Amino acid sequence: MSEPTFPAAAHAALVSRTTEGPVGHEWTGNDDDAGQHHGLLDANDVPCLLALYWQSRRAGRTVHVGTYKLRLRQLARAGYAQEKPGNKVRLRFVRNHDGVIEIRPNDSTPGLPVGRADF
Repeated sequence: MSEPTFPAAAHAALVSRTTEGPVGHEWTGNDDDAGQHHGLLDANDVPCLLALYWQSRRAGRTVHVGTYKLRLRQLARAGYAQEKPGNKVRLRFVRNHDGVIEIRPNDSTPGLPVGRADF
């Protein structure tokens, strides 16, 4: 059985991998610091191009999870991100215990898998 491909094609209207550039944002999640990374992005950044990395100081490595084309308003409308005042969207990435990286607004809602970070 093959490994799943993230993000799923069914979510292409929300997020997809890209090789376009230059990216407007480079984020690095820290596995040693709650296994998450979040921040505010401009909702008018259409599409938002973001390169995501994940690091583990314990493992002594940083891995490139992926470079993504994000549709921030659609992610918020679908419940995967939070709209904030001033045309901002709070986007949060979380690494699960199995290494899957998800976009998830909080710990009580399901996430949208976008990649893996294995250490």
